[in-house]
Amino acid sequence: MRGATRNNNYTNIFTLVDALNAAAPEPYTSATLGLVDVEEWMGMFATEHIIVNFDSYGHEIGKNMYAYLPPNGRWQHFMFDLDWLMLPAVSHNASYAPSTAPLFNSQDPTIATMYAFPPFARAYWRTVQNAVNGPLLASVCNPVMDAKYKSLVANGIVWCDNQALTDPTVVKNWFSQRLGGLQSQLATVASPFAINSTVVSNDVALVSGTAPITAQTVWFNGAAWPVVWTSVTNWTATVVLRPGTNNFSVVGVDPNNQGVTSSNSLSVVYGGTIPSPVGQVVINEIMYNPAQPDSQYVELYNNSTNITFDLSGWDFHGLSYNFPAGSLIGPNSFVVLAANRAAFAAAYGATKPVLHHFDGGLQTDGETLALVRPGTNSASDLTVAKVGYGSVPAVAAGANGLGSSLQLRDPARTTGASATGRPLPRPWP
Repeated sequence: MRGATRNNNYTNIFTLVDALNAAAPEPYTSATLGLVDVEEWMGMFATEHIIVNFDSYGHEIGKNMYAYLPPNGRWQHFMFDLDWLMLPAVSHNASYAPSTAPLFNSQDPTIATMYAFPPFARAYWRTVQNAVNGPLLASVCNPVMDAKYKSLVANGIVWCDNQALTDPTVVKNWFSQRLGGLQSQLATVASPFAINSTVVSNDVALVSGTAPITAQTVWFNGAAWPVVWTSVTNWTATVVLRPGTNNFSVVGVDPNNQGVTSSNSLSVVYGGTIPSPVGQVVINEIMYNPAQPDSQYVELYNNSTNITFDLSGWDFHGLSYNFPAGSLIGPNSFVVLAANRAAFAAAYGATKPVLHHFDGGLQTDGETLALVRPGTNSASDLTVAKVGYGSVPAVAAGANGLGSSLQLRDPARTTGASATGRPLPRPWP
């Protein structure tokens, strides 16, 4: 990646390559989604295939695409040089006729892997569906072509590409045939929204179902929930249960946060108990002053061997961070929050999983961090974990800008309220 002050610095490119070539499903999914605007990427790739621009990246020849990484954002794609497509494409390859041109061919095996990966393929199909529902309809595209043709004639244009100018009938026919071909392909991935099974294990329910490709996310009780797409139409979600009866309203939602399905009701009974998270979920590691700019992070650890804790709505004082719905920490598992995903990936590796990024800053001269589960009012808030840190030379000299972090000596012996384990400077991981 080139920039005004960083010519020939390809760090972010190499980090992106690592993410796109990681092992699936994890860390491939989280690493790619953390660095790439997948909805936009797949939209660009799908658009190139819809118009049969085989002379483009993600298609047969594999070129003519810009990649851009916005500050504090995710990688995006921009098309250019759109000239050898649609009608001329069939002269290059007979299979590129509008009714038969394929959607997922690519000369790049890394992109082919993206096409075959269910959550990314769904984003691709959504663009195809959007094209069929709008731009390719005769009522939408034909008036535009007629208006442009009339404008050319009105301005005395009689030649086009060394040929006499003709009306857009042949282009209209191409659009109509392409529409029919895409509708046939969309029919192969049609699916209703449904909940097919629920399996309870300890304090979690594994919910499985199907969804149409127009659903980008699945909402549980009005909040977007992380799901695993096991195929283009099948999904699973993990929800933490409370003792007694748990009632959920489940619906598929599109990228504009509009419901695309009717709500499904789900009721799950859990007969166990939930222990306090205090002493179980701990602040395990702090990188407050890294050697590389913007690569600060904080790591949580769950000491429990069998309980998953739902962090949804919890506050992280000191980071100005509130956990979104569906944020879970499983038994004997870690959760990492980073100040900047791209900087974190460049510093420690793209395959290190990051749950989310935080907007606050870690003070280089020390502060107190607290993980708080909100109650019904401030008096009932529960401080799950609390720890103070500082740049004491005798203890943590290496953590103050020299590339090491602060880590608890033994997370299992830490009490959530006082977090008294002495920090050790250490490099990742």
